Amino acid sequence: MRLASAQERPPDADLANTYSDVVPKILGRAIAYLRANSLMPRLANRDYDGAAAQRGDTINVPVPPTITTVDVTPGYATTSTTDITLSTTPVTLSYHKEAPFYLTDKQRREIMENGEEMAVMSSLASLCDAIDLTILTAMDVGASNAHGTAGTTPFATLALATAPLVTLDVNKAAKGQRRVIMDPLANGNLLGLAGFTSRDYVGDVTAMTQGGYNGNVNIGASWWMSQQCPSHTAGTGASYLVNNGSGIAVGGTTIACDTGSGTILAGDVVSFAADTTNKYVVATALSGGSFTIASPGVKVAIPDNNAITVSATHRANFAFDRNAIVFASRPFLPSAANVMMDQVTDPVTGLTVRLEITREKKQDRWSLDALWGTKVVRPEGVVKIMG
Repeated sequence: MRLASAQERPPDADLANTYSDVVPKILGRAIAYLRANSLMPRLANRDYDGAAAQRGDTINVPVPPTITTVDVTPGYATTSTTDITLSTTPVTLSYHKEAPFYLTDKQRREIMENGEEMAVMSSLASLCDAIDLTILTAMDVGASNAHGTAGTTPFATLALATAPLVTLDVNKAAKGQRRVIMDPLANGNLLGLAGFTSRDYVGDVTAMTQGGYNGNVNIGASWWMSQQCPSHTAGTGASYLVNNGSGIAVGGTTIACDTGSGTILAGDVVSFAADTTNKYVVATALSGGSFTIASPGVKVAIPDNNAITVSATHRANFAFDRNAIVFASRPFLPSAANVMMDQVTDPVTGLTVRLEITREKKQDRWSLDALWGTKVVRPEGVVKIMG
């Protein structure tokens, strides 16, 4: 039997060797691209990255206990100390997405390494957008309070820009790692506020020179622009009244209601006639005559039969504390079932991306995929800014 020469060998005979040098180089250059395009993972708490896992696995994130102070009374008798309860909140690795593309043998010969790199970077950008959107969507339904007016671009005045940060203070959210994420239109308004951009007020003027804040720190928060800020489609609820004979006490989160019609959905923003100052984000949708709002609950006692207003559809921007939302991305187990597989973890964003190349139907299938989970674990540390 005659052995095939190199010219006669089928196109996939040396596929692994063909890509063994190319793939590590492409992934090495992808780190900088990944870091530039992946915004939200670097802004969220990612302290829970770890060992290899699969979709559906759960990470238990510890929640700090509440400890109260007591008076100290000197004496010989010991005082009783209340045991603390250490609780956790589960964060499920719910998302496993890929951005695949095919290269025929003809295309592979024609484009070589540069073309392959361009295709990989395009897939990477798509994957980064999907990841950012899941984190922002989690905050959309997980925030505690809201500011702004649905349909009106935020930050028309300096007071409107500082108001969400004041609410974080009122909610006793941690300081030092606060961020504001905004859409391009809100970013444009912010650039027009002299209190944010003038040399008379700020030491860092890169926002004006670069046309965007990109982490510029001002009034206790870093400010970021994202093109992925989601649009929240509001429920159709109208004319609902509080249905609680004793009213809703300060801190209450369960809202019984009646009389009205339509839906009230998670992520909707509601307000009460007795409390025109505060706006609350719905945590769980209306079902069985009641819905819930997120912690820390209502800030003013709401009487029975008080009117409930549901805000209209809006763009969702956010002010938040880093530790209020968790993001976890896990590496993958190795496999010998493909032609080529490699993965890279960016130490800045914490995001792990895998590149697999397989041979399917006489062509090469390239696939970039990532496994991650995200969840708001402290609603009081997230404030939605409607636009």
